[in-house]
Amino acid sequence: RTPNPVFAQLVRDLDLIRVTTARSVVIWMIGEYGSKSGLIKDLLPAVFSYLAACFMNEEVESKLQILNCISKVIILFYGLVHVFGILILHTLHFICIHVSV
Repeated sequence: RTPNPVFAQLVRDLDLIRVTTARSVVIWMIGEYGSKSGLIKDLLPAVFSYLAACFMNEEVESKLQILNCISKVIILFYGLVHVFGILILHTLHFICIHVSV
């Protein structure tokens, strides 16, 4: 169980956190606890929009945590089998378009 008020404050203040390791930890926490906390579920769309907008300017450590965070939440909400099915279809589509056989 997460301390909702503290966690929510960390999420809201993410744009103020400039130390790469600290940002990465908060982003990891979002992915880890995002599906378990009702308060955070309400914030996820705004957080993901913010992370997408900042992605190119992030350090590698934070970029990896952003990808990890979004992957965790998608898998938890949609289920692993559904996500893998979509991934396989997109991979096959990419291969058909970009690889000459």
